[in-house]
Order: sequence, then structure tokens, then C-alpha cells
Amino acid sequence: MYAKTMASVVVIFELASQKNCFLIRKGGNNSGKGESVQIQVFEASYAEGKKAYFSLFGGVLKSGDTVTINGLYAAKLGIKDLQQIVLKPVSCSEIHCQKVQVEPLSVDDWEILERNGSTLENCLMNQVRVVWPGQVLPVWVEKSICVFITIGEIDPLGKFSLLGTNTTVIVTPKSRSLKRAGSQHQPFKMPYRQATQDQTDNSLLPDSPHIKPTPMLPGKEMHSQKVPTLASEY
Repeated sequence: MYAKTMASVVVIFELASQKNCFLIRKGGNNSGKGESVQIQVFEASYAEGKKAYFSLFGGVLKSGDTVTINGLYAAKLGIKDLQQIVLKPVSCSEIHCQKVQVEPLSVDDWEILERNGSTLENCLMNQVRVVWPGQVLPVWVEKSICVFITIGEIDPLGKFSLLGTNTTVIVTPKSRSLKRAGSQHQPFKMPYRQATQDQTDNSLLPDSPHIKPTPMLPGKEMHSQKVPTLASEY
């Protein structure tokens, strides 16, 4: 079991191509094999009053450590490569999200989700655990295609909440047509199934009973623009 980081630390954020919204301690043990991995949640303070919340994998943090973060997610948060940020550990034992409302950031994002049926519900918890109102994050529905969503209301209301197997996700449609804009919200519960290795890229995540890969459900053919991986950019 990982010991938890108890005091605030100053760490370096390094942009990476990992397809999730977790912080991963560089050089840490991210496999989680043979260990009971507990989620650590940190409040980040940076850039003149901005705050964000992250879950961490890779052991105990100390000042001067480097953590990796997806470059697309960092851009939405206003975090730059090699930026030093203060992380303060926060208690998360009782903050489990019962219901969360999400909205695609653009009409294009909504149309991708609409073509892919229930893909979002299968991917979300494998790629992010901490959510808060106003958060904008990428979600990969395929290896090279991601959509951006905005977190709306969370229940129970608080600064942040943890997604779980019983969290109900309500998706707000975003339409090009005013007539279609009045469509009803479509609630669904996130399932909790294990995928084969070639169905999702979670090599950086611990093999934990709390976080297991889930399979991509087959969807209709998509004609959306592919998002390039960040390996060539950072």
C-alpha cells in the first residue's frame, strides 16, 4: 500500500502523451502489482488564484518531484510544460459522486459522442477520477480520437467529487439546430467491466481493483478529424 503524501509539496509538471487526466509521478511505481493502491487527491494552486484537483499514481510525492500530465488537459487548465505548482493533499474518503452532469464542449464533440452511443460511459472513469464544476477535460473515445467535455453540476455539491461505479452521468446534448437543442438529457450509469489489452491504452495505470480498463463499445463509423498524439509535440 502506498503511504500518502501528507504535507504540501512543490512539483514540476511535465507535459506528456498519456491518454488520461491523472497525475503520474515520474520514476514512481505505476504498475500497482501486488499492492493495494489508494487514490490520493491533491489541490493545485497556480497562476494567480487558479485551482484544480488531481488524483495521483506512483507513490509518495516530495518537493522537487516531477509528475506527468496530458498536454491537452494541461492546456485547458492553463498549465505549462515544466511549470512548478504547489500540491496540497486533501481528504477524499467521503466525497463520492452520486450524479454528475457533463456537456460536450462543442457541437462537433457532441456529434462524435452521439455516433458512438455509450462510449463515454465506458471510458470516463478509466481516464479521470476527480471532477469539479467548470472542469474542461479530454476523453478518448478511440486511441486517436478525443472529445472535450465540461463538468456541470455534481451531486453531492462540493468543491470536487470522486467518480465511482455507481455514479450516474447525465449528458447534455449540444445541437446545431435550435429545434434539436431542446432534446432531453440522457442519463446512464457507468459500467465496470474489464477489457483486453488491445482495447484500451492504460499501461500507465495501476492494476487496481478500483480502476480497471473497460471495453470500447462498437459505434457507427465516424468522420471526425483525428486528434494527433502529443508524442511529437512534447
